[in-house]
Amino acid sequence: MRVFGWGILWFFVELAGFVWFAQTFGFLSLVIEIITSALLGFVLLKSALSGEAIIEFLREVKNPKEAFLANFSRIVGSILLILPGVLSDVVGLLMQFGILDFIWERLLGRLKSPPRHKEEIIDVEIIEDQEKVEYEKNSHHRK
Repeated sequence: MRVFGWGILWFFVELAGFVWFAQTFGFLSLVIEIITSALLGFVLLKSALSGEAIIEFLREVKNPKEAFLANFSRIVGSILLILPGVLSDVVGLLMQFGILDFIWERLLGRLKSPPRHKEEIIDVEIIEDQEKVEYEKNSHHRK
């Protein structure tokens, strides 16, 4: 339910951004901004998902968590640029530059599995009866 509330809030803020941008810069500027940001989003998404870019990026990064967050931010930022809206474009651009990576770190930190309780470890040693082992060897060789 919490996600639904954030979605509704995002919608109304996005709608207010549309109205503000259209009143400030004009409707034609709004249409040009939507088309331009969508084209930029497609280009950035294609570059973020290309194999060569991922391999080159992974060569430079030492920490796997850092690599995941940066690439994830670039992909989500590209998708936000493709979606029409002023707020989504601003957030998408911020994600392209890695400015909002700390948000993903907090969200991923919450999704970590809870710490395990220390469980009691039972050490088991199997001791075989020497006579039984010899009997099984002998019966196995006779067959």
